[in-house]
Amino acid sequence: MKKIKIGNYSIPDLRLIPNIRDDVKKIYDAHKLTDPDNDTAVANLVGHKSAKSGAWYSKLADMRLYGLMEPRGLKLTKLSENLLYGTENEQETAITEAVMNIALWKVLYGEYKANLPSGDFWAIIQRITGVDPLEARKTADSIRKSYLEDMRHIKPVKEEESEMEESQPSGINTNVTTPTLASMAELVKGMIVSGAFDIAKQYIDFIKSKEDTEKQS
Repeated sequence: MKKIKIGNYSIPDLRLIPNIRDDVKKIYDAHKLTDPDNDTAVANLVGHKSAKSGAWYSKLADMRLYGLMEPRGLKLTKLSENLLYGTENEQETAITEAVMNIALWKVLYGEYKANLPSGDFWAIIQRITGVDPLEARKTADSIRKSYLEDMRHIKPVKEEESEMEESQPSGINTNVTTPTLASMAELVKGMIVSGAFDIAKQYIDFIKSKEDTEKQS
């Protein structure tokens, strides 16, 4: 797969987790933070027959984009060690740092976190990168997908998603006032017409339960 480069921004072909992390682990377990002198052996470790293959060069570039391998040679960075074998906090910090090493991800995160607009995302890419509209349209979907996949593992994003889930009501809002018989009948009728029979029954049971509770009080 041809690596996406848009404007001055390079996008990794492979995602940090699990793709790059798993391959970095194989290299680390064999060589720790030393610089291997046999590039073919390293390429073989991560599934490539030759150190001259395009797929290996692309993967190597991705490791460097995430900041897990030094710009020259095959020596892994301290960041890779923290990502693999650090404390829980060190690993979370390392994941965030690695993802933010992707320059375009850092810009998008600063503006949108994980809440990327679904419509006309290409226009955002064009604005940030300065490319022409055609190029932005051609790459926008792929960039959006790759970004969101990497963002799934960022702790602040995971916490935001968890908070949003907790804030969502698990059922019908219990803070509403009891509606009139006519309005309730109209609402239930609309549910039945739309085929939402289970929701209609749940709503009726809820109203009945609320009325019984108010009578008892």
